[in-house]
Amino acid sequence: MQIADIFETTPTQATAPATLVARSELIERPSKHTQRNVRYVRLCDAEHAELLSYVSAMNIMRTDKSDPTSFITLNNILDRSSGIWGSRLRKFSTLREVLDGVTEKLARAHKWVKGRRGEDLSVEQLTAINVIITAMGCTCIAIPAKEA
Repeated sequence: MQIADIFETTPTQATAPATLVARSELIERPSKHTQRNVRYVRLCDAEHAELLSYVSAMNIMRTDKSDPTSFITLNNILDRSSGIWGSRLRKFSTLREVLDGVTEKLARAHKWVKGRRGEDLSVEQLTAINVIITAMGCTCIAIPAKEA
């Protein structure tokens, strides 16, 4: 066995879908609507599970009137502008519309990570979700730094 054999990967291993993500990372993909690239965040498994639980809890809290304080607080937060241009809406989105879009994305199967429910979020979407999470007094999900 030579040293080159240790680091050799076959094409099937390099292009095969992953089954778990150990570390969050930024991914750039071409935009479907503009000329520039869009940065997406692929969260590690633990942060992805945390995101799913936050989004699920927010969707319950925004409709459940049994706790009026949480209901009113969250709905006031969701009515704020996110500062994100919604390409489908053709206007700047509110945090409520961003939450709806993220909920849709998290309902789909992931294209590259087998068994994961939920697609990668854009940096802007995750930043908007972090605004809601922080306003509700919870710890936000870290966005990984761009590697040099």
